[in-house]
Amino acid sequence: MTSAIGDHVVDRITISDLVTSLAYAQDERGWDLFPRIFASQVVVDLSAHLGSPPREVAVEELVDGARNALEGFDATDHVVSNIRIDLEGDLARCQAYVLAYHHLRDAPGPVDYCAMRGKWQLELIRTENGWRIRKWVVGRTGPIDGDSGLYEMAAARVAGGETGSKPSGENDIRGSRA
Repeated sequence: MTSAIGDHVVDRITISDLVTSLAYAQDERGWDLFPRIFASQVVVDLSAHLGSPPREVAVEELVDGARNALEGFDATDHVVSNIRIDLEGDLARCQAYVLAYHHLRDAPGPVDYCAMRGKWQLELIRTENGWRIRKWVVGRTGPIDGDSGLYEMAAARVAGGETGSKPSGENDIRGSRA
């Protein structure tokens, strides 16, 4: 194997691991991992998911947004698959399917979850500290399953200083209605 081929393989494995790490960081509330996953400035495009226009934010603002969106849930599971990577020197483009499941134990209605099927489209750059995501586009490939109103309920919990259960496997959702 030549060095160029070896470097190409290492880059692909590293990028794939970074994308998987993004899912784990959200589910495990590993906000301190975001600066190792994202560039210092990130374009976040949720227009195809939530209707908000794309905008460039500092990684710290991205952490705050993710924390506010997710910490109010008792559990989340972001399942990433079919990672496809195109490399062009120090730039990479990546697509991945994602299934994002969000659970709120105390939901007032008969449904205590919402799930989104979608795609992440990522643009990454090679930095002196390794590959980092500089653009994150979240799109849906189908309607939201369950109760989409749980996003607002979870955000209200966070705004009120309340967070969901610990994501470290200590959740017991056997009593859930799902």
